[in-house]
Amino acid sequence: MSIAIFPRILISVCIIAALVLCLYFLFYKRNVNKALSEEDHRPMPSPGNMAGSVWLILLVILMLAFMVKLNAVKTELSNMNQQYSQQISNLQTQIESIYDNVDKHLKKESSLVTKYEIAYGPFHEEDKTADILFTVVPKTITDDMELSILYGNDTIALKRTASSAFQGTLRAGIFNDYTHNAVLTIKNSTEQKNEELEDTEIGFLWSSYLPSLNGYLDNYRFSSSKENGHLKGDIVLDLLQNNETSYRFVENSIFIVTEIGGKIVDQENIPFSSFSQRGDPFYRNVKINYDKTFPMGPNDVWDIYITAEDTAGYLHKSRLYRQESDSGASIQIEGSEQIYDQAGKLLYSAEKES
Repeated sequence: MSIAIFPRILISVCIIAALVLCLYFLFYKRNVNKALSEEDHRPMPSPGNMAGSVWLILLVILMLAFMVKLNAVKTELSNMNQQYSQQISNLQTQIESIYDNVDKHLKKESSLVTKYEIAYGPFHEEDKTADILFTVVPKTITDDMELSILYGNDTIALKRTASSAFQGTLRAGIFNDYTHNAVLTIKNSTEQKNEELEDTEIGFLWSSYLPSLNGYLDNYRFSSSKENGHLKGDIVLDLLQNNETSYRFVENSIFIVTEIGGKIVDQENIPFSSFSQRGDPFYRNVKINYDKTFPMGPNDVWDIYITAEDTAGYLHKSRLYRQESDSGASIQIEGSEQIYDQAGKLLYSAEKES
């Protein structure tokens, strides 16, 4: 409904009001004539009172029409505002897309290489390493050029293949941190140039080869008396086994461990059969009710963590919860997986407290 139609409604109402008044006066005149001819002395209704009633009814109708139209105008303005907001959002998205495309084009034009690739090789258990194969195709190739890649704290030289590509294999520690992009260096007899190879950060390689186990305590409640502590909640465990390797958790090696004051007071084994699949065939999940009471001194700390051993011989440990009895402070811990070797040496830790 357009805003311009409102004057038409007002004119239509006025015309109807005029017609009603004309009909009323004609009716009133006819009744007067009839009364005079028949000498009917019954009181006739006052035209002034009837006219006032008619006008009141018409004003009410007009007010209702105005309210309906006002609501329509409000709705129309709201729709227009939403349309303009959506158009502005679409325009901003298009502008950002244009900037991204221009940026990518400029980087491509200024890049030293035509293309580059990164691929992962086998895992070497004996020295906790895995192969990373880099393939680089420079835009310009000369006989005296040398290529190398700095990745983390490791540097490897690239050798030219039969084609125009240069390749090199890095024997990377799976527990080393590769959260930064690799840096390519091209040098010849006259100059040296460096370029960061985007999207080559891989974090920690172990997650590409070994299984992972994490969890958290949900809906928990802790209470304590003079001698005991009581903790109730739901422990949720997430198990991920990489689909490209054969390394898995050892059967019956997953335990929920409870410590009080640094001493293990309870270990509950969680069999594989209790885990259920969640879409991805290599991702499994289980929820376990935790309701336990243990003696707890005033300075003791209640810790809950999970442990599991994988088929490569590494021990995985993830803390879930910590409760201090004296201060009453509780710490819920997520994403806390730690990995140890068979000698108990910590190789990796990603503990986060909240």
